[in-house]
This record gives sequence, structure tokens and C-alpha cells, in this order.
Amino acid sequence: MSDLSDALEQLTHAFDPVAVLKGNELLEQSLLSLLRTVRTKLRMEVGFISRFDGDMRTFYLVDSAPGVDIVRAGGSDYRGESLCQRVVDGRAPQLIADAQRTAGASDLAAVKLVPVGAHISVPIVFSDGTVFGTFCVFSRYVIPELNHRSLAMCRVFADAIAAMIEEADALPLHESEHRIQLKNEVTELITKHGLKYVRVPLVNLNTGKQEGTELIPSLVRTTDNLASPLLLVHQAVRLGLAKLIGVNLMEQLFATLSALPDEHYVVINVTPEFLAEFSFTVWLSDDLCRRIVFEISEHDRVASYHELKRVLQPLRQSGIRLSIDNAGAGFASMQHILQLQPEFVKLDSCLTCGVASDTAQQAMLQALLLFSRSQGSTLVADGISNQQDEDYLLHSGISLGQYCQ
Repeated sequence: MSDLSDALEQLTHAFDPVAVLKGNELLEQSLLSLLRTVRTKLRMEVGFISRFDGDMRTFYLVDSAPGVDIVRAGGSDYRGESLCQRVVDGRAPQLIADAQRTAGASDLAAVKLVPVGAHISVPIVFSDGTVFGTFCVFSRYVIPELNHRSLAMCRVFADAIAAMIEEADALPLHESEHRIQLKNEVTELITKHGLKYVRVPLVNLNTGKQEGTELIPSLVRTTDNLASPLLLVHQAVRLGLAKLIGVNLMEQLFATLSALPDEHYVVINVTPEFLAEFSFTVWLSDDLCRRIVFEISEHDRVASYHELKRVLQPLRQSGIRLSIDNAGAGFASMQHILQLQPEFVKLDSCLTCGVASDTAQQAMLQALLLFSRSQGSTLVADGISNQQDEDYLLHSGISLGQYCQ
């Protein structure tokens, strides 16, 4: 009898995504924001989140370009005749630049009727392997430039949607509402241009010529919960939204790389916890990797150097270089340098500003210079504010730096 009671208890508390979504306006707002972001970034006409229910497919949320009325929220059809079902079954590719010319898609009546041109569909899969439905964007016209990055973006957003629905069910109502509200704030900042990256040149102090660019994150607006870019990243990782930060960063990275000469490199700030969550190798070719430098701050806590080195190994083998920022601001920088063997070590600006007239700063700089060279690292001066400091740094043998912004 107890076994039957246990079974009934499990059924009572079984995960019901339909019940979770019903009337949950905060969650719907977050999901719709994610859907609209992908649709507009990929220049698609229609985006929808579908829900599979038996033999039927229901369009749970729909976002369309102005004047486009192909699919409506709440509508449903037989999913066995849908392109999304073929994608889930593996009979059609997830990314299609032209459905009219793609095997597994072109014979479908709906594809011919619309007609469907570009199409990306990704299953929304819960942690137990259950397929909720699909995350889909499409247009009536062909988009030849769709590529693996376009698909990677959709997969990231589909994973985020699955996690948000599951979490809303797993937590008590008051905790769920609080986390959804916080996730709303995070996704709003990321998807609606609240997170920007300032391009700061890295200059050869001998020649005055630019050699690279650092992308420094900044917030266009802040909230009580998200007062700085670092806090935004921390919260995104904690809430399972690190991949959204990653997509935003990749877009900025590609735009910067394309605007710079091929011999220039780009420095991006990353935290150990973010590195563990975002798959850079999906997005980056070897040609791009050689132009990228990851920068980890001296202030970033490393729980396990062994684990961090394991994550970094394939990235560094592909050509990505490493920099330690804020060197000299504390003891951790020495540990970071010893353990991670970076190609660059960047002086904290507190050691650079006024160094020409401060003997204590000069002693620290010389010690760091010797230590960095012994580890095979290039020392970079950050926050150069006047000619006297620049001259002293050059005389000391430091030839790469960034000026105060």
C-alpha cells in the first residue's frame, strides 16, 4: 500500500510545464524577450516557442516582424506534418538557409504553402530528456549567410528557456518569482543593449602604434541588483544565463575583429566561472583564436587551478593567449602567474599612475618586471596618465601599455 501511496505522491508532484506556464506573466515576458532577440538578430520574420502535446503542436509564444501574420499564439496543428518534428526526429537539419531546396523540408505542404525560406529550429529539452517543443525562427526569404554561429545562438537560447521553465516549477512560489524577476533584469540588460563594450587601444610605447584593443564591459543603465558589469556576469552565471552573456560578447568580438587589421588582437575580460560555462570553441575558428587574448583579473577567485587549466588547455592550444590583469594589487596575481603561465601580465593602474616620482611604486614595478620576465610573460602598463610616467616605463623596459580613458 505504501508503494502505491509513494507512486501517487510522485504523480501529484510530477513536473507539469503547462501548469508552470499558465498565467506566469513574468516568465512569459522573459521568454518572449529571448525569442524577439534571436528573431531580430538573425533578421527572421517569425519566431515561436512551440509546445508538443500528444500528436499536436501548440504555438505557445509567437513574435513576428511588423506586418507579418503567419503564425499566431495559441494556434495548433498536427506536429507529425511539421518541419519542427522532422528536426526533432533528425530527419531535417536544424539550420536551413533555403527550405525550398533542402532535402527533408522541401516536400512538406506547409513549407510550400508559406513558403518557408530560411529556417532554424532547435528542440527545447528538459534535464530528464523530455522534449517540451521547439525554439524556431523562420522567414519567407532565403538567408544564405546563416552559419554555425546562428545555430549556436539558437541552441543557447533554447537551453536557457528549458532551464527557466524547469526552475519555475522546482522552486517555491516566492523564490521562483524573485529569481524570474532577477532573470528578467539580466535578460533585459543583455538583450536590449544595456551591456556595452568600450574599445580601449593597447599601444606600443616605442612606436605609438596600436597593436591591440581591449573590450571593457560597461552598463548603459544599472539596477539595484545589477550595479556593475562584474555583478551582471556573476548573477548571469548563478542564474544559468552565462551563455547569454557569451552570445553578446561574441557579437562584440566579431564586430571588433572585423574592424581591425589582421595583425591586431582583441583582449576580452573573462572570469573563471564564466569560462567554465560558455563554450568558446563552438564560435571561434583557429584563425580568430590567434587574435584573441583572455584576461583574468587578479581579483578573480580561483577555486581550483587544476580545473581552470583543464578548461583553458584546448583554448590555448587553439591559439588563444592569456593575460592577468591588476597585477600588484594583491598576492593572488603571483599565484595566477605561477599557475597559469600567461603571455601577458598587466600592471594595476595604482602602480602605473605617478610611478615616475614614487620610489615605492618603482620598486614594486621592477620586482614585477623581473618576475614576469622569469615566467616568460610580457608586462603591460595600464592607466598611463602623463608623459613622465610613460618615459619612466619605457626606460624600465615596458613597451606596451594603455592610456587613461
